[in-house]
Amino acid sequence: MPRQLNKDLFQEQLSIQPFINKKNESPELLVQDLSYQIKILNQKVTELKNKQKANELRIPKLESAMKDLFSKSQRNIQRLESAVKSSLQGVINKFSRLNTKVTEKGFQETKIQALIDRQNTVLQKYELRLTKMQKIISEQELKLINYSTTIKQLQKKHYL
Repeated sequence: MPRQLNKDLFQEQLSIQPFINKKNESPELLVQDLSYQIKILNQKVTELKNKQKANELRIPKLESAMKDLFSKSQRNIQRLESAVKSSLQGVINKFSRLNTKVTEKGFQETKIQALIDRQNTVLQKYELRLTKMQKIISEQELKLINYSTTIKQLQKKHYL
């Protein structure tokens, strides 16, 4: 609501002189003075009534302006609340997605580690079997060499 200057500040004020009974004044002058003062008082009463009516007319306007301001403030607060809620919901959703991704990565890493461990176990078993096979092959080669030597010796004895 725009501000306005108070018009009463710039109007000439009528003043009421107190009734002083001067000995020189005639009763007609006194009556005129009193009627003038009554007229001024009536004007002031009228002015005050007009001001009161103006103020009474302003009260509903001020009331509706305050209601409008209050409802506008409420709408702004509600908009702000909804914006904050949607932002918060967005952050919660992002955090949830990030948490899900981290959890999935953890599961994937666990699966990969399990696969690596299984492969390591298989390789260790293979190495153990290979070692056993090499030992067996070495023993068999020794036996073969022994058999071959024995056969050669027998052949030499038999031919001799």
